[in-house]
This record gives sequence, C-alpha cells and structure tokens, in this order.
Amino acid sequence: FEAVKQGATVVILNRDSDKAEKIALEFHCQGNSIYNLPELKKDNYNVLINTLPRSAYIDGDIKKILSSNNLPRQLIIMDIIYPEKNTPLLNLAKLHEFTAIYGYEMYIEQALLQLSTWLNPSLEQLKQIELMMADCSPESEYPRHRQRLDNVCLPARDLGLSQSHLLQP
Repeated sequence: FEAVKQGATVVILNRDSDKAEKIALEFHCQGNSIYNLPELKKDNYNVLINTLPRSAYIDGDIKKILSSNNLPRQLIIMDIIYPEKNTPLLNLAKLHEFTAIYGYEMYIEQALLQLSTWLNPSLEQLKQIELMMADCSPESEYPRHRQRLDNVCLPARDLGLSQSHLLQP
C-alpha cells in the first residue's frame, strides 16, 4: 500500500491470476500470474518481494520462473520467510550478487513500528528493543534471548514498557 501511495508501480503476482487481480484491485495496482514473471523482466523492475512458502519450490515451474535467467540484472530481493536466511530465493540473490533482505529484518522493522504506534517508548527504549531483537536474529552471535520466551519479554519489562504505555484510542 505504501509503495503505491509513494508513486511506485506495483505488480502483485500470484500462482492464481484471478487472486492476483483481486488483491491488486484492492491495493490499486496491477495483478498478474507469477508464471508471467519472465515477461515482466523487460519492465526492468527493481524489487521482488517473495511471500511464497518454502513448499512452493517443490513445483518445478516455480523453480524455473524464479531463476536468474528470468530476473533483471540488478535487483533487490526480499523473502518474507523468517527466520531462515537460506531460502532458495535468497540463495539465488546471494549467488548473483543481488541485494538480499531477510524476512526477520522486515519482522524487526514491523515490530518497532507497532511498538512506536501503540506504546510510548523513548528513542533510547526503542534502540534497546531493536538491539534485543537483533540478538534473536539468525545471524546473531549472542543467541541468549532465543533460549526461552521469558528471556525476550523480561528485558522489555526492564525498559519500563507496560500496559500503562498503551495509547488511548
């Protein structure tokens, strides 16, 4: 929605072209079948956001479509599958030196935005939360917070965030 609002040309792709068009209509953009992705290469798009589950790659056609031959030379690829860093599409991105954005990075940014919207944390609290969340990422050298959920929740309480920080509607 935000990309369309900012003036970007957005194309929603789906394995079912009717579903793609229905979703696209809702967001005021274009819809198409993912099987037409090779034809879209000529449009020289620069961002590909994947929401297909890992199981979709069992389909040989999907594997062929999401190959470097069918993608522009310069591309930013974001794969929403998290916490994995080695999805088939992200591996392709790394192999061909495309910019890769991991699903957990989106998750962290999304969580920070929600915290900012619903709670009233200080900038310092947000920075501490971001660092704590980064510790939970797949590439963290310090996986101390992944051991138990309580370990993730406790530092947030220590930051002074509680129900009383909820914004009133």
